[in-house]
Amino acid sequence: MANAASLTSPGLAFAGDKAILAARKSLEFVSLFATDFSAEAVQPGTSLMIPVFGGAAATFAPGSAAGYNDSEGTVKWAAVTFSTHKKCTFGFTDKDALLVETNPLWARCGKAAGDAVGAALVTSVTGLLTYSAREAAVSSWSLGSTDASARAAMAGLRASCATNGYDPAKCVVILAPADYATVIAALPANVIGDGSAVITGIAPGLFGFKAVVEGNTISTDSAASTAKGHGFIVPEDAIAVGSRIIKPQDGVCEEWGTTTDEITGLTLGHRITVDQNRGERFYTVEALLGAALTKQSSNGAPGFLQLVAA
Repeated sequence: MANAASLTSPGLAFAGDKAILAARKSLEFVSLFATDFSAEAVQPGTSLMIPVFGGAAATFAPGSAAGYNDSEGTVKWAAVTFSTHKKCTFGFTDKDALLVETNPLWARCGKAAGDAVGAALVTSVTGLLTYSAREAAVSSWSLGSTDASARAAMAGLRASCATNGYDPAKCVVILAPADYATVIAALPANVIGDGSAVITGIAPGLFGFKAVVEGNTISTDSAASTAKGHGFIVPEDAIAVGSRIIKPQDGVCEEWGTTTDEITGLTLGHRITVDQNRGERFYTVEALLGAALTKQSSNGAPGFLQLVAA
């Protein structure tokens, strides 16, 4: 559910809740790479600095620069700019609808706005995953023609993580829709469980990864005419995502408030604006998102791998 305490009109609160529920699938995808949304949402500014931690253990030797006051760890920074401002607006003329929460307008426009904004946020995150930005390729990717070969191919990706120094438990495998469908179909019913992997396109913990997910908006470009990209292996620290709200100036909106998804912490803004000349009111759902690859200026942050077919 959503925390909609800042919304006062019953109808607007109802729409805000519907918007969060509609966007939930998209928000869960984005949250796989997210910073703490709730803490950042209310902070001012258009950029965020994310700390990137690195370092290796050293043998304790206080007489040779390996004592308690000697540092092996490093902290470098990656910049995230809040440049993705997505919104969906509906216009209406009957102010009384604000006071009737059962009016179909709120259920329908809240859901539609949540769907639209959520999908736009996912697109902005997956748009960072490109051929030119990849660290390496997992070549000759193929799920084969049998269920066993599909499972073996997925299990084999763990070795690709090890080769590149990544912990599979902290990696998200994003597959093109056809590949995701093949993998899910190859799994027995006791692994699929309640069917949420089919409904949401997110399978947490599958094959020991943080999650295996369906990527409807990922790039398939591999810069080769004979090979196509089929997905990515992305460490959770390779992408930083945060959100902030846009608070309007006093007097600009008839009503303004926010809803926060209790599962992911993502905050959506809601506003009612008025066109007095046309006698029309407008309901808007919006989100201000920042997403960036954390590997910047040789700061030691992880990259990501692309799955490429032969």
